[in-house]
Amino acid sequence: MSGQSGVCPFLEALKSVLKKKEKFLSGVRVSACPHVTTETASWMEVFQARSVDVVLCASNPLSTQGDVAASLVKNSKIPVFAIQELLQ
Repeated sequence: MSGQSGVCPFLEALKSVLKKKEKFLSGVRVSACPHVTTETASWMEVFQARSVDVVLCASNPLSTQGDVAASLVKNSKIPVFAIQELLQ
């Protein structure tokens, strides 16, 4: 999800501020249970880049974006506990 710049202006501003304080959040553990979307993935990657220990648990199988969850696990090594329910 690293290519998602411009998705959220606040997130971009936060990245800029935190870049100046490289290990500002080092040692913090974040366990989140949001909708697994590209926006959520961007947040998790920002936290991880600041040395935060991140774990993600999906809140809703209907809104879970399976490709996003898989990308976080494979590319960012962020543990994600989620299933995607497909409606027929």
